[in-house]
Amino acid sequence: MSACNPFAPSKDNNLVGDTFLADQTNPEGVFENWSLAYNYRDTLIYARVLSDDFTFYYRNFDLGIDQSWDRETDIRKTHGLFETSQYIDLVWNEYLLSEGDSLNWNASRQFYLQITFSDNDIVTLSGRANVKLVRKNELENWKILEWSDETNF
Repeated sequence: MSACNPFAPSKDNNLVGDTFLADQTNPEGVFENWSLAYNYRDTLIYARVLSDDFTFYYRNFDLGIDQSWDRETDIRKTHGLFETSQYIDLVWNEYLLSEGDSLNWNASRQFYLQITFSDNDIVTLSGRANVKLVRKNELENWKILEWSDETNF
């Protein structure tokens, strides 16, 4: 038996650790990776789908106003959600709108989201996300520039 520590394996440059991720050179790959990020509660995967100029828009029903936040705030808040939940299931449903060109793409899509915080605290949402995707050229990955959450609580 060779001297190998299974808890500290050597680096192998031929292995790619993200081979299970979807191809983001097509818009559907962004939604698949978004689901993977939520379902695995992984902010590293989630950060890969967001543009550097990302903005999240939502309705603050308590204040009765529309609000937004930037990429860093969204990643921080999403990380908090991932840390406080036991299980998350994000499923993307049909497109209500899907249009664009090779560099800009808009979609309106329904989703189902279940978040389990504990056995007695399970939140289930059905909503709609309006999403703008961008990329600099046809060889780059699509990234989310804007996400407007149209969920009614």
